[in-house]
Parts: sequence; C-alpha cells; structure tokens
Amino acid sequence: MQKIYSIDFKKALQRIEKHIVKTPLIDFESGNPKIKLKLKLECLQKTNSFKARGAMNHILQLSKRQKRKGVVSTSSGNHGKAVSWAAKKYSVPATICMEKKAYKNKIKACQDLGANVFLGSSRKEAEDECTKLVEQGLTLIHPYNSAKTIEGAGTIGLEIAEQWPEVDVVCVASGGGGSISGISLALKRALGSKIKILGVEPKGSPNLTKGLEAGHEYFLKKIETEIQGLCPLSTGDINVDICKENVEKILLLDDCDIFKTQKKLMENNNWIVEPAGAAAATPIFNDLFPKSWTKNKKELNVVAIVSGGNADQSQIRNL
Repeated sequence: MQKIYSIDFKKALQRIEKHIVKTPLIDFESGNPKIKLKLKLECLQKTNSFKARGAMNHILQLSKRQKRKGVVSTSSGNHGKAVSWAAKKYSVPATICMEKKAYKNKIKACQDLGANVFLGSSRKEAEDECTKLVEQGLTLIHPYNSAKTIEGAGTIGLEIAEQWPEVDVVCVASGGGGSISGISLALKRALGSKIKILGVEPKGSPNLTKGLEAGHEYFLKKIETEIQGLCPLSTGDINVDICKENVEKILLLDDCDIFKTQKKLMENNNWIVEPAGAAAATPIFNDLFPKSWTKNKKELNVVAIVSGGNADQSQIRNL
C-alpha cells in the first residue's frame, strides 16, 4: 500500500506538463436523454495516446547511469511508441519488445523514433525477452504495473476535474489497469466519493475483472480478443489494490460493439480513433451503461476517455 500513498499526481503533472498536451474535453451526442456526454480526446495527445504521460514521467526520473544503460518495455504499440518518443527526447537508448502480430504502423513508429524493436512470436516471448534485458541492466518502463506509469495516467484525471468539476461518471478502458488506476485515484482525490468510475474490458481479456475477483494479480491462460492494447496477460497487484477501492463497476464488452463505436467516433470527425481508444465510450452507444445510475437522475454528466488514435489503416478500411 505504501506505493499507493507515494503516488503524487500533482507533482507528476508539474514534471511532464511542458512535454504533453492538455487534451480537449468536447461535447458529443450520447443518444440518451439522460446522459450529457463529453469525450476526453487523448487520441490527440503526443504520440496519439495517453501513454505519453506515463512514459515521460518515467524518463524524467532516470538517473544518469540508467540513461546510459537504456530502457526497455513490452508493448502492443502505444506504450512502445510513447517510450521511444520520450527516450529520444533525452537521448536514452530504448528497446521495445512486441508481438509480431502488432499493427505494422505501431512497429514502424517505434523504429522511426530510434528504438530497437524485438518481435516475438507471442506476448509471452516478448515479455520473456524484456525480462532478460532487465537482468542485463536495462531499466524497465512498465506499461501498467508501475507507480510512475499510474502517476502519468492519473494526470488525465486532474485535467478532467479542472475542465468539468460537475462530472458524475468517468468511463475508462482497462488493458493492464494502469490508466484506470491512475485516473480513478486522481479523480477520487480531486472530487471525492461523488464521482463514479466505470471500467470496461473486452470479454476475451478480463484480466482486471479476474484480478478483482481473486483479490490479487491474475494471469489469463488465453487471450480471445482482437482489441490490441487491451489484452495483456495480467494486471498488476498495485492496480488491483487501487481499483478495488476506486472503481464502482467494470463491464465486459464484445469486440463487435467496440468496433462499431470506433466507427461512430470517427464519422464526420477529423480525428483517428483506434479500437482500444473507442472502448470507454462503447457502453453509452450500445445500451450497456448501468441503468441504475441514470434511474433517478434528470441528466448524468459523463466523460468517456478516447485513449488512443494509432489505428492501422487496413483495420479502419475493414470496419
């Protein structure tokens, strides 16, 4: 629990704010008369995802020795791109361990930013390679199971609290749990218990749901989702500890509903949204939002975080 108490979102924001964008919070038609919806467009963040926040928060706290030796991480793409970007800014060697089936545009983005990219035949092979490199002295920048990553993600919560203090519910997608942990904890600290957090995961990758049921980190035996970015094998203990106290509900979503929402968010708009980035808004557009939360409300103020915009063009064409 000491790791949680040491998390300081305000200091993290002061540390990274000159490197990142304060992303817009825009009105968007919900299709539900009881929901006033705003979208937090992290797809317009540096590197086109919220991951830039946690990556930069890590890089800025490296020692001189760690900078010389370099950093390493596993990633399905967005975290890898963010680490590559932040490392390049400070001339830190970076290695990103990914699956071969990761979207080609994300692999290329890491390479274009100067990172060494290892491509494994599976997520486990990529993670095993990452472990070997950490043992050789590289510093791990974990995509979700790290207080520094959680601090970075939580700065989104601080921005929402400032931009719309009247917000009632914030919807957040969970892959490894770093973003939902940081955002939920930051919002509860800023706005108190009145704020509700609605988490979402793909049905085929319910690692946070299983972790909360077990009360500790849970390792999935198999992944059965096509939503890249929301399908690590586990979430970390620190995320389970934070979410069990700060997240009111987690919904499990069908991939097809996430893809439908991705298409809806991009229609007539000039931003790109990837499937994982569309997941948080999916309950609102597919009649999955908890009805008990709107039952006695004239209108509920809801934010959905559009977490990333690094969509592969071939995937968009197939929508």
